[in-house]
Amino acid sequence: MKNINWKKLIPHVIAVAIFAIIAIIYCKPAFDGKVLQQDDTSQWRAMAQSSFKFKETHGHFPLWTNSMFCGMPAYQIAMDLENVFSTEPLNKIVTLGLPKPASFFFLACICFYFLACALCCNPYVAIATALSYAYCTYNPIIIAVGHETKMLAIAWMPALIGSLVLLFDKKYIWGTFLTAFTSAYLIGANHLQITYYTAIIIVFMSIGFAVYCFMHKQIKHLFVVAALAILAALVGVGNNIMTLRTTSEYGKLSIRGGSALATENDKGKATKTGLNKDYAMSYSLYKTEPLAMMIPRAFGGGSGEIDEAKSKAVEKLSEMQPQLAQQLQGYIQASYWGGIGATAGPPYIGAIICFLAFIGFVILDNKYKWWILACTVFTLM
Repeated sequence: MKNINWKKLIPHVIAVAIFAIIAIIYCKPAFDGKVLQQDDTSQWRAMAQSSFKFKETHGHFPLWTNSMFCGMPAYQIAMDLENVFSTEPLNKIVTLGLPKPASFFFLACICFYFLACALCCNPYVAIATALSYAYCTYNPIIIAVGHETKMLAIAWMPALIGSLVLLFDKKYIWGTFLTAFTSAYLIGANHLQITYYTAIIIVFMSIGFAVYCFMHKQIKHLFVVAALAILAALVGVGNNIMTLRTTSEYGKLSIRGGSALATENDKGKATKTGLNKDYAMSYSLYKTEPLAMMIPRAFGGGSGEIDEAKSKAVEKLSEMQPQLAQQLQGYIQASYWGGIGATAGPPYIGAIICFLAFIGFVILDNKYKWWILACTVFTLM
């Protein structure tokens, strides 16, 4: 205890207190017993209702359900997980037992604060960046519609990146332990899309650090980091192997499990087993749509967001025959005209945040700058 520098802990205690207080204030209705009306969560509950009834009778979830698509494996909807390491108890500790959705915002703050500290940022700058990450407009939107696993994965993503930074900074023990720990939680969130995006970031980061090690003749250090990172990743994957294997098994039979690339069949004809491009990319951004991340309402607002008092279209509809007006009403509901078909809100991050990021790329010159810039450009292409 005598070796602990209590003064250095003060900023971190302040950070945790700030994150908790803001999460509680921002999500005060949750502490009053109110809950969000989340469409995706309601739909999932309806899909899984027969599975929950089965469990009430037999004590476990079924492996098949007839309530979806005339029958499908039920383990893609609800399943009893028997992971080697249960993430739920520690998850409650990390989030201080806060209720949803406050726990999501608090966790995102803590994880990004950890990343900022791993990058040697000033603690108070780290607090500001963590709040910016957790409360950017996109996050409350996805929580409101029920994309909880997506938000959980987004929250854990910076913690995994920060753990790898520790490894590259030669903090082998803590880096390996935390990489295994955070990868288990990230994969355990069961949102493979965000896990895939995280892997892309890690690839660029690894290339950047590999170049740095070659330039500074730290080849041995590079191989040590690679070995420890792979070992930690195997722990994270192994802890979630049941979820990953069942998803892999189901994916081969799903319409989303094929390939969009043409392959030759036994008769020598080119065939495609995957989704067509329009369907697969229906929720992808247009080439100019990333502007919505930095310019408020660059492509409008939410799909169902319309000011009836100021809308000329609504005014004209009120003058029409009721039957005709009802038919045309659906065409004016959407107030977002970007590439995404229907959305509760635009993927806005913040003009100030984007501006500061741009300034950072210009004035900073360190080993993190170029791989972050390359990754940013690649993901926006």
